[in-house]
Amino acid sequence: MIQRLACLFISILFASVTAGCLSVVTGDTKPPAPPLSEAPLPKLFPMTAQEKIQAVHHWDLIAKHTAALVKSGLQTGYPQRVGAIYVAPSGTTPFEKAFHSLLITRLFEEGLSVVNDPRDNLTLSFDVDLVKHPTRIIGIDSDSYDSLGPGLVVQTGPSSSEARKDAPMAYVVGKRTRLDSETGDYLFSLPQNEIVLTASLTQNGGFIMRHSAIYYIDDPEWWQYVQEADITYPSRTHYLLTDR
Repeated sequence: MIQRLACLFISILFASVTAGCLSVVTGDTKPPAPPLSEAPLPKLFPMTAQEKIQAVHHWDLIAKHTAALVKSGLQTGYPQRVGAIYVAPSGTTPFEKAFHSLLITRLFEEGLSVVNDPRDNLTLSFDVDLVKHPTRIIGIDSDSYDSLGPGLVVQTGPSSSEARKDAPMAYVVGKRTRLDSETGDYLFSLPQNEIVLTASLTQNGGFIMRHSAIYYIDDPEWWQYVQEADITYPSRTHYLLTDR
């Protein structure tokens, strides 16, 4: 009995000393200092999808969607302004001419009145801006890498000499990246060209409806959307890192 009490006392004493040591060590440990940076680090957006235009049929689908937006905007927001609509021509590219005709047809199918005279009528216009990306680099967060799908082949490392050699999590997706699935193998290209299509419905200088949408396009077909002088390149910012 005495030996059991002695063993129990020693065990309690040892546990108390150990806890005290742990508390002392924990109390003296400082939290690690956060890493320093002279500029904010890029943060990835949640993974999304974007439609790619590959046929005139897609132009027609966009025209149908735009006509439905015009009708809905007039009936819900400005019912007192429902009247004839003049569709203003935008330009001379194949897309601009075809989309102008498709819009008129789809507006008629929506039951709206379309005229060929802008005076005293609503005006529906659209603008096309093409953004050309010289280099296509995708940063993939390690937590979302698996969600891209099985069998996705990526090439790690910087895409050009301008990229930092030690840039973390830089994945360059090839022009013909392979994506396997249960139903077969798929090949897709990462487009370098995007368009911003903006439709505006105005009356007496005021906006009644405005809608903007962004689409990928096939790279060799950029000339169908804009003239060469209208190509817009994203601005670039260069940072110089020095060791102080």
